[in-house]
Amino acid sequence: MEMLSVGFISLLLLVIATFLLGPIFCGRFCASGALPEYLSKLVPNRFQIDWQKSVNPVPIRYGFFIGYLMSPFLAGSIACALCNYNLMEKLIVGGVQGDIGLLLSTAIITAILWLGIFGIMAKGGRGFCSYLCPVGALQSAIHSLGSRIDFTYKLRFIKEKCINCKQCVGQCPMGALAHQDGALSYQIYNCITCHQCETVCAQKAISYGTGQRGWQTESPKDVALESTK
Repeated sequence: MEMLSVGFISLLLLVIATFLLGPIFCGRFCASGALPEYLSKLVPNRFQIDWQKSVNPVPIRYGFFIGYLMSPFLAGSIACALCNYNLMEKLIVGGVQGDIGLLLSTAIITAILWLGIFGIMAKGGRGFCSYLCPVGALQSAIHSLGSRIDFTYKLRFIKEKCINCKQCVGQCPMGALAHQDGALSYQIYNCITCHQCETVCAQKAISYGTGQRGWQTESPKDVALESTK
């Protein structure tokens, strides 16, 4: 009962924080997401796969999320077995204790996807986050709702300041930004508010704060990026 209470409180805090501030856990605190992202920087771009450009991650991401919710009723603990965060925890603990049992489990498949195909060999290193992480999918969905309210924090875009340099597009590890038909588009359902686009924007066209949601060209002080279809 105590563990259930701790788990419920943790989930509740995550939901509230995400609603108010965006998916900051993914963008700021998730070690299992950051590790492949940093390792991918060691691989030359010509050897990496731009998964987000090739395959739209949103339907796969939320399809997997639905499957994750259904898995306890269909396959027991398979959801946790395919969790990269759970794998990273076991690798650290197992490595310290000398446990090699992980080599005989579904951890091999998860590791190949997380650190390999969708990690080191993927542009941005966040392929696993983009396609297979249910916690990230949940946070982005909650953020899409919270961003509709003025007092919550979200990415804001001032179109008049943008010079179409595409630096933010290249910097986004999730492929949430794209440059199409001479304009910047944004997919909020794949954003982790890591602030990398904001940091790289020399014109300060992208910022993080409270304000309205949507494109705005006449009064740019309180503008938020909105998903374009």
